[in-house]
Amino acid sequence: MPSSDEPEHVVLAGGQSLRAFATGKLAHCKIPRYVMVVDEFPMTVTGKVRKVEMREKSVQMLDLGEAAAIRNA
Repeated sequence: MPSSDEPEHVVLAGGQSLRAFATGKLAHCKIPRYVMVVDEFPMTVTGKVRKVEMREKSVQMLDLGEAAAIRNA
């Protein structure tokens, strides 16, 4: 079993991977490359999801610091 810091391969009920399930249902550019299953989302005091915190953790786990630092426009 992977440690809590490693991304898991998501398998749906029929044994089909999430990427295989999404192929043909979503545009190629919308199919997720990475999926991380979590028990709960980090929340703000007002009950909103802390998306910035989730993104920062993902960038760190996947070692995407250089790509995340690129700013367009």
